[in-house]
Amino acid sequence: MKIIKQNIFGLSVQIGIPTGALSGIVERFFELNGSPSYKSHRLLPVGCSEILFNLGDVLLASTLNKENPEISCRQFLVSGIKTGFMDVNAPKKMRCIGIRFHVGGMKKLFDISPAELTNNDYELDLLISRSLASNIRERLAECKSTRERFDLLGRLIIKKIIQSEKENTSENIVKEILDKPFLPVRSLEKETGFSRQYLHRVFKESAGISIKKYQQLYRVSSVLKSLNSKMDSFSGVAYSNGYFDQSHFINEFKQLTGYSPASYLSTVRTFDPDPFIF
Repeated sequence: MKIIKQNIFGLSVQIGIPTGALSGIVERFFELNGSPSYKSHRLLPVGCSEILFNLGDVLLASTLNKENPEISCRQFLVSGIKTGFMDVNAPKKMRCIGIRFHVGGMKKLFDISPAELTNNDYELDLLISRSLASNIRERLAECKSTRERFDLLGRLIIKKIIQSEKENTSENIVKEILDKPFLPVRSLEKETGFSRQYLHRVFKESAGISIKKYQQLYRVSSVLKSLNSKMDSFSGVAYSNGYFDQSHFINEFKQLTGYSPASYLSTVRTFDPDPFIF
């Protein structure tokens, strides 16, 4: 990471230009230290969103946003893209570390739309846990150099993105299984490109049951709805609900309901359109 050092308005300013994977997400890291020589400074819109960690005095600013005319940053702040200027009051002692993101970069970290962030500012602990936000701030304070602080933030961003990508992958896998409840696991392997073991682990972590058990429950629930709505042959109901073996159908039905299909039709059958609640 290339670090640029400047002295502006009585402040020591250091800017870190990221490289590699971070360069497409983060426009820059920055750190401001010192006692500002100005009383008020106007910040012009730059078309980027930022996260700010404040280790100095409280930062106060005024904006043109009628719904949020004043901004204060005591510990940490997430600032969306601004479409107008804001005036920052000079604190007695400034010490803050920030991340400026490329357009769309912050979306990779938080489950919030860019539109919600535009012209708005949020405490970081509204988007992540307060304990995590405070922990990051404490770790920044403990770092011995600006480079260490920038590197720490860079690692945390990459870690969060990897975690989010895994979560998105897991969500897609679960959706695929839910959308295709009759599809054999071997076919799911081919469609998703993931191993049987990985598919089972991801689904169980999300649903609490195995893929096999979910498919069994879905098939029998679907069979019950079919039997409750019309008189069909067992073979027809079994086939339309993912069974290719009538013996398998009968055994699974009895295992989950305690009745054979024939016994259910003759003695227990109701017209409840939704016999199972999942």
